[in-house]
Amino acid sequence: MKCNIQGRAMAASLFGNAIFGLSFMFSRLAMTVATPLQLLSMRFLFAFLLMTALLLTGRVHVNFRRSGWPWLVVLGVLQPVLYFLFESNGILYTSSSFSGVMIALIPVFSLAFGTVFLKERATWLQLAFSLLSIGGIAFLAMKGTAEGGIAFKGVLLLVGAVVSAVLYNVLARKLSREYTAFERTYMMFLVGFVVFMAMALFESGGSVRGIAAPLKEPAFLLSILYLGGVSSMGAFLLINYATTYLPLARTTAFANVTTVVSVLAGVLLLGEAFDWKSALACAAILAGVAGVQHFTSERGQGNAAEGAQGL
Repeated sequence: MKCNIQGRAMAASLFGNAIFGLSFMFSRLAMTVATPLQLLSMRFLFAFLLMTALLLTGRVHVNFRRSGWPWLVVLGVLQPVLYFLFESNGILYTSSSFSGVMIALIPVFSLAFGTVFLKERATWLQLAFSLLSIGGIAFLAMKGTAEGGIAFKGVLLLVGAVVSAVLYNVLARKLSREYTAFERTYMMFLVGFVVFMAMALFESGGSVRGIAAPLKEPAFLLSILYLGGVSSMGAFLLINYATTYLPLARTTAFANVTTVVSVLAGVLLLGEAFDWKSALACAAILAGVAGVQHFTSERGQGNAAEGAQGL
């Protein structure tokens, strides 16, 4: 039974991060006609409305009266609010190669934080395979990318993105003892919708019509359907489900699959170049993910959410 649950959790993390891999393409498509805040506000509004509709069917339930509910709000502040703001602005002030390597550090730091704060023992081989994935990502980021100027504030912003993501991973794992994946995801989207909509309103001078104007564009509407429905609701539910049953070292290792899917999407859907060096880098990333999953310790297998519901 335990193996079946862990197998489902691994599949959830794999597919969730694969879904995230396509989100970059849809985000670029949407931002040809909208600002980042317009995109984020509409994305999380749509995701929040979808999850609310699921609640109204009576098939799922939420209960935020249990102990620790204020930490759910903190979870939503960390992800999506702080992470998205730090990452998007950090990329503006650094090179794409540098930002790619920085974001790729999240699984390794999550592994370390899981060891310290959640007592989830990681093996040296897991660390080595995590570094192998990072090497593959660093190579892909630098290959064929012209370096731009790197401002110190850009570095600080990307550090903020890494810290936000790592703290989110640790807190989500800890809250899985009390709250289901659906409850955690629902609160994340509520906080994201409220904050990003408030920022978008400020940007538009209080004009709701101004925020919604890009919805007239088919490209933006298609992007919102994917980013709000599939990427936000679907992927985050899968990731939060995986976090319930797997230690951070194994859950976050799958995050590097996002890079591989993003590259393949560019090749297959946008006609971008792909050579043997890119293939080798992708193979290194996937080998690193597989190694982290295989070389786990018995102590690291422990479920921090015994008795918690999957959704």
